Amino acid sequence: MNKDLERRIEERKQEAVEKNIHAKADKIGVFLGMNITQTAESETHSVYEFYRQPFDIEIIGLSASISYNRKLVYESSSPDKKGISRYVPGEWLEEFEALYLEAEETKRMRIGEAVRKVADEEAQKEQELKKRFGLE
Repeated sequence: MNKDLERRIEERKQEAVEKNIHAKADKIGVFLGMNITQTAESETHSVYEFYRQPFDIEIIGLSASISYNRKLVYESSSPDKKGISRYVPGEWLEEFEALYLEAEETKRMRIGEAVRKVADEEAQKEQELKKRFGLE
C-alpha cells in the first residue's frame, strides 16, 4: 500500500479516536436505543440498536457501526484505533454530537430517578420501622 495512503488512513483513524466516536455511539445505543441480548455458541452479547432517521447505530459487544442516510460512515470491531475499519467524516458528525448530548441528558435523568427511588425506599423502610416499634 502507498505510504501516503497509509498515513492518511492513520490520520483519519486518529481523528475518529480523538472525536471519541466509538464511546459516543456506545452511549447513544445504551441510553437511547434498545437492548437486545444475544446468545451464540454459549456466549452472551449485549446488543444495543438505535434507529432514528437518518441514523442507524448498532453496538454488538465491543463492535460499533453507524449508518447515516443508509450509508455506513463508521465501523469498528473495538474501541481502539486498530479496530476501526471505516470512518467517513461529514455532515453527520454534528447531528451525531447532538444525539450524544441527548444520551448524556438521558443518563443524568436516569441516575437522578434511581437516586430518588433509593431515597424513597429508604424513607419507606424507616417509616415502617418506626411504625413497627411505635416510634412515630
